[in-house]
Amino acid sequence: MQPDVQENRFRILKDAYESFNRGDMTAAVVAMDPSVEWIEPAEFPGGDRPYRCPKDVIVSGQLAGRMGRGPK
Repeated sequence: MQPDVQENRFRILKDAYESFNRGDMTAAVVAMDPSVEWIEPAEFPGGDRPYRCPKDVIVSGQLAGRMGRGPK
């Protein structure tokens, strides 16, 4: 893999994590594939089902209320 491609992928991932940590779920899911399947740990609110698109991942974050909180 060329360094610029690897650096771009790293930047995309870093931006997503920074957005997630700020509580900005909309920005956090921007780079996700439309067919993403997000699976929460069972201990988290909503952890009883998979989320199957970026919009559902946003809902997952809202259900868990995990911006600064852990499992229920």
